[in-house]
Amino acid sequence: MRSKPHKKDCKSKEDASTEKKLAELLEQTEKLVNDWETLKKQGVDVKILQKTLGFSRATYYRKRKLLQDLRDGIEPPSKSPKHVRVACWTVPQENLVLKIRQENPTYGKEKIAIILRRDHGEKLSESSVGRILKALKERSLVKISPSASRVKRHREFNGHAQLWTFKRYENMVLGERVQIDHMSAEKNGLQIKQFSAWERKSRHL
Repeated sequence: MRSKPHKKDCKSKEDASTEKKLAELLEQTEKLVNDWETLKKQGVDVKILQKTLGFSRATYYRKRKLLQDLRDGIEPPSKSPKHVRVACWTVPQENLVLKIRQENPTYGKEKIAIILRRDHGEKLSESSVGRILKALKERSLVKISPSASRVKRHREFNGHAQLWTFKRYENMVLGERVQIDHMSAEKNGLQIKQFSAWERKSRHL
């Protein structure tokens, strides 16, 4: 039976990994700064410098400041976000989503969110239900829906959009160009759609 690693061992490994990353960063930064300063001493113009090395003068000054901090033992500031998103649902809500999904393996976040509001009075958004399902999948508590697509569909691009070509009304044939508009309205739970068509030559609805 393998024993669990001691906390001190894990800490020492993390420290060694951090020191290795800092050493690599110091080496890379030092090379960038030295390349810039070497070419600058040779009288190379700044514009040519930027094109040759692939970074701007402002980046050089930032790298020079970073190099000085690294040599002084100052670690660069962390790039991780200051405010990390935390789970905004409760354990009972998660268990309820799990129960509904286990009873209905093909239901997605939209249907589950409706069931939560209709039958249980839980006002969770579709995105929140989706995050709960993702967390449950990561813990192998639910499986991907049998009806879900296994292949990610990519948008087909057939070239750039074509410019609108203007055509004078007098040169149009009746019925050649029709503009269709629609409007939606909802009242007392009933949704109504109104469509209207406008013939461009006769200008009749």
